[in-house]
Amino acid sequence: MQRISSLELVGKNVLEFDLYDENRQIIHKKGETLTPDVLLKLNYRNIYKETEIPAVKPVNIKPSMVKSVKVYSKPKSLLTEKTTKILITDTRTIFDKTYGGESLKYSECAAVSDTILTEVTGQFEKFYSIEQLRVYDEYTYSHNVNVSSISILLGILVGLGELELQELAMGAFLHDIGKMKVPREILNKPGRLERQELEIMRQHTILGYKYIKQSLDIADRIARIALDHQERFNGSGYPNGLKGGEISLYAQMVAISDVYDALVSERVYKKGMHPHDALEIILSEGEKSFNPEFLDKFIQLTQKSETKDEE
Repeated sequence: MQRISSLELVGKNVLEFDLYDENRQIIHKKGETLTPDVLLKLNYRNIYKETEIPAVKPVNIKPSMVKSVKVYSKPKSLLTEKTTKILITDTRTIFDKTYGGESLKYSECAAVSDTILTEVTGQFEKFYSIEQLRVYDEYTYSHNVNVSSISILLGILVGLGELELQELAMGAFLHDIGKMKVPREILNKPGRLERQELEIMRQHTILGYKYIKQSLDIADRIARIALDHQERFNGSGYPNGLKGGEISLYAQMVAISDVYDALVSERVYKKGMHPHDALEIILSEGEKSFNPEFLDKFIQLTQKSETKDEE
């Protein structure tokens, strides 16, 4: 969301866009008449309009755009040990409650996503590597924190406003909550999943979306991240085979963050991949899987790391 001044509306006869309050509730709809009385009242309120996200432009992305890195050393984290501990502990509490069948509490989820947002935006000018803003712990918990952090970084480069970043942080943090509704023997299976097991695992997107909608009073665009984050830009994803602009914008960003963190994270059955190798895999998927403009922005994030590694 982009905050605007009521002065920007002076001289206009009708609204050219919807007006929102700080809670993302529409207070005046596009096309409504702007009377002097309405303008006077707006002068005493915080008002917002939707942030305009640029249309997708063709981007010729090739693996050769990534600089070669021979030596890699994990950079020092910008997150304090205390912050990391709080994030993992609170995430574990939320996800374990979900597994136990309890309803989500908005205050608990917001506390974690707001902490992530505060840390990432506060450190944005300092970071040179995505790894500085990732946490390392049991994958189930750290992954959700990391995907939220990376998505926020991407959202900043895309040009999202403060309220959009807040929504993105929350939705990205909850993107995999549906996995807590998947049997543990499938979720934690170290080897390759059988076809039937894979079908059960893929249900986590639908289960997560329904669970969020039932538990939390939040906008559908936030909950949709859980539903759409496995969709792919060419329509080859799941659960609904959505294509291009049919996929929610937040989910298009989270899809890239989700794949990247999954590749570089250590699991019981695999070592974490070098960030450079992970990026090459993502680039090999390119526009088949991801919004090309968002992917281009993601490359910009990783190139800060590549440059520092070469120094």
